[in-house]
Amino acid sequence: MELFLCSIVVFIIIFVVIVYTTKPETPAQIGERGERKVSGILHNLPENYYVIDDLTIPTQYSTTQIDHVVVSVYGIFVIETKNYSGWIFGADNTKKWKQTFRSKSNYFYNPIKQNWAHIYALSKLSKIDLWCFRPVVAFSDAATLNVESSTPVINMHQLKRHILSYTNEIFSPEQAIEIYNYLYNMDIIGDNLDKDIHVHNVQNRIEAQNEAIQQGKCPRCGGNLMLRTGRYGQFYGCSNYPQCRFTCDI
Repeated sequence: MELFLCSIVVFIIIFVVIVYTTKPETPAQIGERGERKVSGILHNLPENYYVIDDLTIPTQYSTTQIDHVVVSVYGIFVIETKNYSGWIFGADNTKKWKQTFRSKSNYFYNPIKQNWAHIYALSKLSKIDLWCFRPVVAFSDAATLNVESSTPVINMHQLKRHILSYTNEIFSPEQAIEIYNYLYNMDIIGDNLDKDIHVHNVQNRIEAQNEAIQQGKCPRCGGNLMLRTGRYGQFYGCSNYPQCRFTCDI
């Protein structure tokens, strides 16, 4: 009996130590875990799909970081990973999306706009037409998606099937390898750039973007911002639409 009681006490002590010494994951750690999961999915694609994770490239103002790029003869897939659970609400032109869970709501920047900014940067850098890019936003399988968008917004388990659904070749095998090598060599995180510098560059880019908007100019292509009316009210859109899809709230 004494041995049994001692075992119970030891178990309780171990449990209390684990609970009070285990720190909850930070949002950055949760995001990194989601990116690792998506990376594992992408690296299980057939061998003629070329994957680049955590790609950071130079832009007009500074740098931009892209979660995943997959180069294939069927196009260049640009994947934004969001390891969010709960109910997700959003649409193409809304600036913020909503996450609801456990009677709480959080708001986050529209990942479609974020992903298209990455695609514009890739297109400008590589001189490849926008129509060759395949934007995808991948949420955690624990998320229930209520999103109205022309851009694919899917759960992570759907990602491989979605990529393999493209069957029309737009590049030759040689071109796909060439594009992959070019983008891989343009990755400037590592020897040439520290991630802290990238964060600083992002802040500079946001300031430059806000300044352009205040002057009524599109921060991506330099076009004029025009007042438009959409499903969810009025917003400013680039005069060069559909070549440029930049929008911002009033």
